[in-house]
Amino acid sequence: MESKESYPNQDSRGRIPNPESLTSNRISESASHRRPNNIKNAEGTNTDSSYYADDKHLSDATNDDVNGHKKLIADFSWRILSEHAKRSKDVRNAPEISETSFSRHAKQLGSNEVLYNVTSPVPGGFPIITLHGGGNSEDVTDGTGCDPQIVAKDPEPVRHAWSNPRTLLKFSVFSQPKRTRPPALPKSILKEIELSDRAEADDTFGLMRDGEGLLMVRHARWVTRTVNAFCWLEDDFIRVSYRRSRCWLPNMNTSSVTGSFDIRDVILERRVTQGNLPETHCFSVVFSGKRKTLNFMAGSEESAKSWFRGLNYIKKKLSTLPPRLTQQLFLWEIFRKADRDKDGTLTYPEVHELFRRKGRLATREDRSEILHKFMARTTKENPSVDFELFIEFYQTATLLPEFQNIFKKYSADKRILTAREIYKFLQESQGEYDVTEADCLRIIEDYEMSDVIRERKQMSVHGFVSFMLSNNCEVFNKRHDEVYQDMKHPLSHYFIASSHNTYLMADQLRGPSSTDAYMKALLQGCRCVELDCWDGRDGEPIIFHGHTFTSKIKFKDAIQVIGKYAFEASRFPLILSIENHCSVKQQEKMAAYMQRILGAELLTEPILPDSEEERLPSPAALQGKILLKGKKLPVLSSDDEDGDVSDEDEAAEMDVDLSKNLGLRLFRWKGRDAIMVGKAEEASQENSQTSDQSLRTKKQEKKLKLSKDLSDQVVYCKSTKFKGFDEAMRSTTYREISSFSENKAYRLATQDRAKAIQFHATNLNRTYPGATRTDSSNYDPQPLWNAGFQVVALNYQTKCDEMTLYHGKFRQNGRCGYLLKPEFMRVSRDSYAKTCPIKLQITVICGSDIAVDVDEESSLSVEVEIVGEPTDQMKLRTKSVNGSGYNPVWDDELTFQVSTASLAMVWFKVFNDSLNVGQFVLPFESVAQGYRTVHLLDSDGIPLKHSHLLVHITVMEQSLPSSSHRSESSQSSSSSSGRRSSVES
Repeated sequence: MESKESYPNQDSRGRIPNPESLTSNRISESASHRRPNNIKNAEGTNTDSSYYADDKHLSDATNDDVNGHKKLIADFSWRILSEHAKRSKDVRNAPEISETSFSRHAKQLGSNEVLYNVTSPVPGGFPIITLHGGGNSEDVTDGTGCDPQIVAKDPEPVRHAWSNPRTLLKFSVFSQPKRTRPPALPKSILKEIELSDRAEADDTFGLMRDGEGLLMVRHARWVTRTVNAFCWLEDDFIRVSYRRSRCWLPNMNTSSVTGSFDIRDVILERRVTQGNLPETHCFSVVFSGKRKTLNFMAGSEESAKSWFRGLNYIKKKLSTLPPRLTQQLFLWEIFRKADRDKDGTLTYPEVHELFRRKGRLATREDRSEILHKFMARTTKENPSVDFELFIEFYQTATLLPEFQNIFKKYSADKRILTAREIYKFLQESQGEYDVTEADCLRIIEDYEMSDVIRERKQMSVHGFVSFMLSNNCEVFNKRHDEVYQDMKHPLSHYFIASSHNTYLMADQLRGPSSTDAYMKALLQGCRCVELDCWDGRDGEPIIFHGHTFTSKIKFKDAIQVIGKYAFEASRFPLILSIENHCSVKQQEKMAAYMQRILGAELLTEPILPDSEEERLPSPAALQGKILLKGKKLPVLSSDDEDGDVSDEDEAAEMDVDLSKNLGLRLFRWKGRDAIMVGKAEEASQENSQTSDQSLRTKKQEKKLKLSKDLSDQVVYCKSTKFKGFDEAMRSTTYREISSFSENKAYRLATQDRAKAIQFHATNLNRTYPGATRTDSSNYDPQPLWNAGFQVVALNYQTKCDEMTLYHGKFRQNGRCGYLLKPEFMRVSRDSYAKTCPIKLQITVICGSDIAVDVDEESSLSVEVEIVGEPTDQMKLRTKSVNGSGYNPVWDDELTFQVSTASLAMVWFKVFNDSLNVGQFVLPFESVAQGYRTVHLLDSDGIPLKHSHLLVHITVMEQSLPSSSHRSESSQSSSSSSGRRSSVES
């Protein structure tokens, strides 16, 4: 290849030290590649790179005649640039050229030359390489006469679009040639997922399945970094995979990390600004559980829209598949995973390994049974099964006899169920008396997988099992998944889902802060979030855990996220608990931000005039409103002046609590408050006492200058100091709220429970974890609920038993974050004695796919615990069963007596010896009767897919106790404590 032009200062390797002198580049002379502007690479540097490829590199890369433009251009970005990038150490700015200049140079190309240019469509966007194949210069009119769609489709196998000198080829550095694939899903499921607009489906899914280079934006503690990632939608339309690389160009021999995520685990896809990157090019993927949010930037706005639209569409379609197709998809995943050679069929060795992993082949009889059922569906000529045969084989091989016995009990011919027989089962066994035969026909249509049986309006045993494993037959009453309680009572009559230090993602001393923490809490139905506000050095108020080394976020960013997600999961009011440590100037900024961002959603005036309002408004009256909890200036203050208020909130007490309980001391270090951890014995007792006294004096004298603008935004949740229930009932109004650490709250709940219940019938109170919980652990919320505390705040970021109990309680009432308190907590203590005891009888029948190691012997048992009133608390455990977790059978009956069902929780736990391998907790009043499945969660509260228990539940209300029942019960409480904590083995 000969060069048409020569450039000054070009060295022996073709490198050009002065790239500013270039107006365009040839492959034969130089190959420059521009990174996005203002984006840091994995090493944290911000560079533009130039690369050079000569004719030797071309011939080595193409391994073909360079006259073949197709081969030359196809290999350009993937081989030439990447190969040369390995050798190049130059870093320089790559110049851009205009369309006119490009067109002029295109006319001078020879038949063996390719002209290219690198441009960036937006600041910080992906580089676009423009290629031009050389030819007869007389045919070239200008350099912009191409239709990008012609290049993309390439319909002619002989005459390719880029062989025309007038055609320009534009593509991303990360683009790959499109490849055709066979359908990866069963046709019935694929039909449900496909878009109605076929052209839109081709564009969206074609881009996602072919894959595209994206920037993965990672927010470190102090900086935001970007990593190059190639992302693609897997053939199964369920998973998205990505390959991260520390190098800008792909196909380089550098370290890379491959990851993936299941679209069904995504709780939200959102468009969001990433630092200084344009929002139109960015999108984020938010997951349930502990997994961190993934942030991406696409090369163009259209590309970002395609990914955002595609992920949302697939997620919606997968979540709304008919149950029979959901079951078919589950079997398809099992089939593809077992198909190790990916030939679309399963041989017996593959089937054997599949069932071995499930623990199904524990005995010789099991292995013989599986072999017999497999051979019955194969022939000598074809000793394997395809997916259709696999469905029939798998369902037969995994049919549990316990489900089959229930089926035969209600089936007249023991083979199928009619709609009338399903109606009888739901009425007699499940206690669903409002069901109709039309509902039963819909059940058949939804759950029966066999087309023949479904068309006959009948249900097979396999369809019945699918129905039993659905949410229609789970232990949680499906009617409580919607708002079913009266929402017109005052706010003080509800338990409110609340978060402590919501901005933290980990521990309380050094953990990161993030606006994502607010988003996740709000999406889980949290209705009270906390904002610890401090002065920022640049004049912008910030949020972080004061006196610690936690990272900081801007108050404005947090309010923007709160405003966006405040009512995504619940339409009922949201409370912002403001811990205010800012100067008046920055308080005014806080008030301005909230007014501008939250707008009409921010409540700044009472619902009713003061003369007409006698109690707190209801959640129904406050729908769509955001309330502020914080300090408020006295009524006698001047209308236009700021004022002083006492500061006795959580942060004000933290210094003393930490010094008293942990031997920590507060130091002033380089202008910042910092907690220096040390042993208490390092300082003398005298100095320690002096320090404690000075801290207490400082706390007592501490005052906060409060902005009038911020004060005016506090309406119903004025923060006040608590001085005991007697004083509070005399002087506190219904618009005031106090906060307690857990120790003080426990003391009030146990020593003055009757007064606490009476006070909380009209007033709100908030509790939070003690300052010693620096690891973000949680306290038991149940004793505080028993005393009527409404706003019991926990660390949402910590997955623990306390949060499992918390989420179990607030799952009812449509997860709206508000639960109506029992009647005796809303009216008077006297109504407590009118509660009728209830007998709960649970028969634990069997389990399936319990998460245990199949290669080790296990000893499985089920424990059921009642959590609630002290007199109701009790644990009972089934016998232990040795064997695998595939199908342990207990068939044990456990009986409980519950006096206050409105406060009780039922907690199922599965143990392998002493290790908890699965659990589920729900309110007593949400327990459904009859044959029910308990879908298990892991220790972090994440669902264990397809792991469940089969139980039978009976709830019987007993006769009203005599007037002496309560006193007799209290007298025998000490003797019955052993019975309540007994564990049957």
